[in-house]
Amino acid sequence: MRRYTGGKRRDANEAELVAAFRRCGAMVLHLSGAGVPDMAVNLRGRTKLVEVKSRHGAETDAQRSSVFPRLTIRSLDDVMVAVREWHR
Repeated sequence: MRRYTGGKRRDANEAELVAAFRRCGAMVLHLSGAGVPDMAVNLRGRTKLVEVKSRHGAETDAQRSSVFPRLTIRSLDDVMVAVREWHR
């Protein structure tokens, strides 16, 4: 069964990165919209907005002009760094 994405194309690595966040105990809510980060991730009561990019993916103009503070995650290593930072 295909997950509804609100018509937004998702990066190929997103499912793997979402699974990594969830293995660390995080709750993940997918978001959609021009300039809106890909997801809200809640870990231990703290929520951060996360933009997923492929290894060489570039931000869109809408993302560059966005007022939303966000983390950009490209790899499993980025997920682990983000989770460690969450605990500070």
